[in-house]
Amino acid sequence: MLKIDKEVFNNPHHSLEGLDEYSHIWIFFIFNKNGETKDGNHVKSKVAPPRLNGKRIGVFATRSPHRPNPLGLTLAHVEYIEDDCIYLSGLDILDGTPVVDIKPYIPEYDCPQPEVHCDSPSSSDYEVNKHAKVINNDTFSIQCFNSDTDVQRVSKTNLEMKLPVNERKSGNKECVSREKESVMRRHIDVKNYQQVRTAEWLHIVHSSSLQVIYNPIAADEIKRFSATTEDEPYRLEFLRNEKELKNAISGVLSEDPRSVYRRKKCSSLLYYLTVDTAHVTAWFDDTTVEVLRVRPVKI
Repeated sequence: MLKIDKEVFNNPHHSLEGLDEYSHIWIFFIFNKNGETKDGNHVKSKVAPPRLNGKRIGVFATRSPHRPNPLGLTLAHVEYIEDDCIYLSGLDILDGTPVVDIKPYIPEYDCPQPEVHCDSPSSSDYEVNKHAKVINNDTFSIQCFNSDTDVQRVSKTNLEMKLPVNERKSGNKECVSREKESVMRRHIDVKNYQQVRTAEWLHIVHSSSLQVIYNPIAADEIKRFSATTEDEPYRLEFLRNEKELKNAISGVLSEDPRSVYRRKKCSSLLYYLTVDTAHVTAWFDDTTVEVLRVRPVKI
């Protein structure tokens, strides 16, 4: 849940009007739990993401929280909005994290491959999607392409028919060639702009998740957790029931949240984490994570 501070707006619920029309929102926040670095305020220019198993890479090529300015960005799903609160799922920030700003996720702006319709040109110079190229100027009209092969089939006749009258009469082949080359170049430029690439190392380790199992003690303990239980230590604050709690625990552990040092030097040690009001004890081996205990944080 994200609550709008009344010190920001006199009527905080007014700021959320219309946001329920969006399924996802961007959340900008501050990494306020980083702690001090060994060198005081100095931030390393290279960091070691867990997936690289100790290899260091430039900080700006990662999502590391240890940055010159500790700004974070995450995408979350909007479940519903009530008064001055946004109820979210898929959120990966800690409770109490200071939020800087909220913006709606808009695929047409935020995705490099926008869904633009061929029959809906805008006032911009040109727009493209997978099947259309829209050019708005005095020389050309809309050209629709179903494939890259169709782009290559743009005929000189079609281009000549769109040239100004004085140039059509002159039969200026050089002008037609230049205009055709310009169209093709602009198509190629936009096509390259739409191609999305990510670093290979993001997918190497992430491709295989660990299996999460619960021993009988942990399985019995987790059943006591609920948002409506009268047993106060086992009352969930954010999640609703034992199923959501178990899914959250499994989701975190299956991705192996341990640091590289813990995986290599301290693999035999127990691992602890907190999910909502539950304190979880787990043990890792090469392919499996066993949840040993799930106890209330307050006990």
